[in-house]
Amino acid sequence: MDTQRLVIENQKLVFHITKKHLAYYDEDLIQEGYIGLVKAAKAFDPQKGIPFSSFAGHCILNQMYMALRPRKRMQREFLTLDAPIGEDRYTTLGETLVDFENQIDEACTSVELEKFMSRLSCQNKRILQLLLEGKKLKEVAECLHVTPGYVSRLRKQLAEKARQHLTEGKMVSK
Repeated sequence: MDTQRLVIENQKLVFHITKKHLAYYDEDLIQEGYIGLVKAAKAFDPQKGIPFSSFAGHCILNQMYMALRPRKRMQREFLTLDAPIGEDRYTTLGETLVDFENQIDEACTSVELEKFMSRLSCQNKRILQLLLEGKKLKEVAECLHVTPGYVSRLRKQLAEKARQHLTEGKMVSK
């Protein structure tokens, strides 16, 4: 079937998918949807027995999500690191994390760190050890044969556990 004809006959599919999967209407995302539709029309093979609308739907949605990825990353970084927190509303989460890391470095004795680590799973202990050795997320991921994103999520969970431990007064030297 002709690529141009497929695109023209299935234009409404872009709006349908936008309405079904996204919480808001955005002209840029509609354009990305059309790009996905064109890619689908060029790559479609009717001999595989898959309806074009099913094939195109995945291509359109994937193209839209790929366009959203950089936006979400920027929003997440902005909101999580630069957003004011606490009662004074002047302290940011980024500053808090730096302070937290400094507190761990300055206030923890090896015995207290061992107490904290004894509560962790083997994998979390290994990740914490590698991070404390100064390894980067990518290096830790390679050592453990996992993705850097997975290590990043675990690192955030470890930071939260350590923060809770710290606020309970277990890691602060007396």
